[in-house]
Amino acid sequence: MWDHHSHRMDALFIWNCFEQIEDPGSTLASAYCLLKRHGLLVVRVPNVSFYESWRAQIRSNVAAWRSLAYNNLLGFPYLFGYTPAVLTRLLLRHGFASVATHNSSLLTLPFPDMPEEVERESSSLNRALGARSESLSGPWIEVVCRRREG
Repeated sequence: MWDHHSHRMDALFIWNCFEQIEDPGSTLASAYCLLKRHGLLVVRVPNVSFYESWRAQIRSNVAAWRSLAYNNLLGFPYLFGYTPAVLTRLLLRHGFASVATHNSSLLTLPFPDMPEEVERESSSLNRALGARSESLSGPWIEVVCRRREG
């Protein structure tokens, strides 16, 4: 017989799909049960604040269009939109304490040696996003949290 208490996990990652889950509370309750005491949960979602800010500039700013396009945010094809604060509050309500929140991006190039034109495009986009890197306003956000007891 499988003993669910002795087979808990040290960490769970929910990347690029949490925003599509119809009942996020139920998913977080399951994650809580699956994790060991003080286990880590990392959730990565698109940042709706980034989308709203750059969407307003899309007609006059090529960097805004590219930033949204590269991060699959042109039409915001997601069920839910989260900001760092909203996601952190949701996690707290379901028994998780935030450890860190980071900006993230979908622009991950799979090339060991990037072609010159791809390197130029990537550098241009990174410069456009660079001014925002100090705050939690990147295209995607990752919240690292720990299971709380009690």
